[in-house]
Amino acid sequence: MESGSSSSIFWDRGYIRQPHRPLNCLLFILAPLVLYQAFAVRYGTQLLAPRDLGRLLAYFGATAALLPPALIVAVLLIQHTLHRYKWTIQPGVLLGMLAESFVWVLPMLALSHFTSNSMAATTRAAPSQFTRQVLQGLGAGIYEEFIFRLVLIGLILLVLAEVLEFRKDVSAVIAIFAQAILFSLYHLSHAQVTGVVDFPWSPFVFRMFAGAYLGGLYVLRGYGITVGTHAVWNLYVAWVSD
Repeated sequence: MESGSSSSIFWDRGYIRQPHRPLNCLLFILAPLVLYQAFAVRYGTQLLAPRDLGRLLAYFGATAALLPPALIVAVLLIQHTLHRYKWTIQPGVLLGMLAESFVWVLPMLALSHFTSNSMAATTRAAPSQFTRQVLQGLGAGIYEEFIFRLVLIGLILLVLAEVLEFRKDVSAVIAIFAQAILFSLYHLSHAQVTGVVDFPWSPFVFRMFAGAYLGGLYVLRGYGITVGTHAVWNLYVAWVSD
């Protein structure tokens, strides 16, 4: 019986593929999701993504307050079930995902520098607001990655690769850049988009490239690590603006 090499075990059966598994993604984001939701229920939130996800669900008649987080949990559990993965908890994988999140944020820091981006708040937050910024940063990472990466990239890939039968690599590139543009526009006000006020090119360009980077990271490393990277970036912004 031929035994596999250590490298093939690492790539095919070891850690490298585990962060893609929906159960690992769910376990990785579960504590931040609970913390954010508890904060939002108690103090309210200014995040657009969970609000708009709730409005979309309400349009279809689903109006329960905690449906947006329940939807994220349900989608990941359904994905895990459909793929017939084992229901095993892997603490080592979760630690690896956390470490990767801090590593993968480094290119975003460089991108921020090279695009002369001013994503960090220009006004300093009061100390009492730091916890709010941190928890909202966790929520933004979870919800924005769910909407723009997990859902939107998945839908675009479904249409292009499965329905229109484009090559999968071409479909992935189109999906990554299409959602990146939408991701950046989503953060602008109606007045900025319509030209009532000056268009903020520097933040738009940064968010577009950051969205493309996160989209590529999602395809390569999965939802959980992408959430972690996005959240670490938001924590960095909260830290430097404190």
